[in-house]
Amino acid sequence: MVSGSSLKPKSAFCLQASIVVWFLAGSSASTSLYSIYKAPMQFSSTALMAIFAVYAIGVLVSLLIVGRLSDFRSKEDLVCAYLALRDERRRASILSRIEHAGTPRHKILAVFDSLGETIGRPGFRGCAFSRAEAGVRRGGKVHERCEQARGWLRSLLESLAQQAGASDPSQLALALTLLYDGTSMAARFGAEPSVARAGRHAVDVLLRQSVASASELETSH
Repeated sequence: MVSGSSLKPKSAFCLQASIVVWFLAGSSASTSLYSIYKAPMQFSSTALMAIFAVYAIGVLVSLLIVGRLSDFRSKEDLVCAYLALRDERRRASILSRIEHAGTPRHKILAVFDSLGETIGRPGFRGCAFSRAEAGVRRGGKVHERCEQARGWLRSLLESLAQQAGASDPSQLALALTLLYDGTSMAARFGAEPSVARAGRHAVDVLLRQSVASASELETSH
């Protein structure tokens, strides 16, 4: 096989056109058999029309569902689009929970309440970002998209930790992010509700200790 070889535009067009023609011919090859089978199988004209209608509807539905995949140039682009949608939904869920929470501490717990809601949904299979990131190269599009989602969450937690009065908001945000990822990962392997509750309890304990330590330091000074 010669590497780097390419067809001329006219030849490439002819090749693509012939492929399309052969596919269309193959997909419609069976239609000529309907009239032959009509008599032995005692198909009425209405039944024959229904068969053609079902075939046409099936083609249209397939084009509507699968046709959108052609908008993506590669598998990476398709995965990134999926992750962007998941990230958007996760942010909306978290921000909605935070909006109805009171203190910064309760807002942090609300982040984990949102996670618990996600874990409790039927068909939960773990963190979409962790699953997508497994096996991909560092620095690639998928890896960068996962890092963006992770960075947003950590930045949010650090801001809330600072508002809560933590002595080291950055370190607390890192610990909370690890608890978030760990809870999601553990829930993937079963016992989802109990894992979510245990994760939230661990966050509550960590927040009480961190904020209490900061208050003690301020009192001592």
